[in-house]
Amino acid sequence: MIRSMTGFGEAERTIDGIIFRVEIKTVNHRFFNANIRIPNPFGRFEAEVQKVLQETITRGHVNYVLSIQSVDIGGLAHMPQLDLERAKCYWEALRILKNELGIEEEIGLSHIVGESFRRGTESISIENIGRKDVIDLTKIALEEVMVFRTDEGFNIEKDLRKRLVFLGDLLQNIEERAPERLVSERDRLQRSVMELIESSVVDQERLSREIAILADKWDISEELVRLRSHLGLFSGTLDADPPVVAGKKLGFILQEIHREVNTINAKANDGMIGSAGIACKEEIECIREQLENVE
Repeated sequence: MIRSMTGFGEAERTIDGIIFRVEIKTVNHRFFNANIRIPNPFGRFEAEVQKVLQETITRGHVNYVLSIQSVDIGGLAHMPQLDLERAKCYWEALRILKNELGIEEEIGLSHIVGESFRRGTESISIENIGRKDVIDLTKIALEEVMVFRTDEGFNIEKDLRKRLVFLGDLLQNIEERAPERLVSERDRLQRSVMELIESSVVDQERLSREIAILADKWDISEELVRLRSHLGLFSGTLDADPPVVAGKKLGFILQEIHREVNTINAKANDGMIGSAGIACKEEIECIREQLENVE
């Protein structure tokens, strides 16, 4: 079983009249990469939050947002609140700056209005919210993320298995066709020789040697054995339970599958095998796109 790198989870709790919310979104990424947004009062917990995230999520880009707001039925808590002391400090700082730099422009309300009010979260009392609350809520949201990633992984796995079956069918067609093409080539070569010498007498020993050389040159039996082995290994990796971090491993196996298909195509010298090889490459490309989102 595999997991997707796409996930979403959220958790919310009310503590002492404060709505405390964690939201986590994950998307694909080659490694673990976290973007953590936490209000300043909780900044000291950022390193521990990242540690908790990384203990559960091994690959993917993680967007983590912690937000707080007051429980306010009327909506007044979200209104900016006048901070007169802050406004005075800014006014005094601007006045000193004006005098020191010799600026002639007059200082007005427009210069300090943006810094004269406290935002909603700045006025929220959070003394009773501590490390345990942050970590507990983060873990609850993480559980939801992992359920999401597991469900998505199940859907991806179904698609991958369907494509593996199709590749297996193509492989069987190639295995059945491989010996036939050597017989066809022998007959074609024999006809060509007879036409060239305009005689029905052919040096069978020499012809057999030429066929043997061609057979060795076009032999794809080893590639077929390795390809079937790689398909089995890919399927076996999907079978792992509980879910494993298998995206990179599956990617490596797919590279080997692609390598064997390329070699078979290069040696094919046969229309049917060539067509099957192209179909294999199309499926491999579809599998590669799916693996970009596998953890």
